[in-house]
Amino acid sequence: MPEFSTARVVSHLRLLHTPLLPSAGPELWWRGELQPVPLHRSRVVFRGRRVWSHLEPADQVYRDELRTLWRASGIRAPLRGPLGCVMAFAGRRGRRPDLTNLLKAVEDAGNGFLWEDDCQIRLLLGWIEGWGPEVEPFVEVAAWRLGEG
Repeated sequence: MPEFSTARVVSHLRLLHTPLLPSAGPELWWRGELQPVPLHRSRVVFRGRRVWSHLEPADQVYRDELRTLWRASGIRAPLRGPLGCVMAFAGRRGRRPDLTNLLKAVEDAGNGFLWEDDCQIRLLLGWIEGWGPEVEPFVEVAAWRLGEG
């Protein structure tokens, strides 16, 4: 399996001469040594005219853990404007999850912390670097402000 890193992927994107990513490094870069948790399907309950949405307890614990780690690493103000993001994951426990659920869990947790709202993300690249008992788990996030173009 090839070695991936956020920096390596970004350098390859620049070789494609994409105008999307600026030539400078990311405005936000964070890597945490923790087990990634995919976002579960939220449960919605309808009663009369009322609607309740329920977040799974494991999703809430993971969201809180990410936000605590982001706060501890010095991330204070969310990025504004259109963003490009690169996310990488590696995990140890359970069977390999769906990449889109891993991405969505970090996107949602980042609302109000990494970015104002995940609808700002216009370019998203993600991958699972490895999964299995011998893998050291991590979550990595990098983000750049994009031009309005």
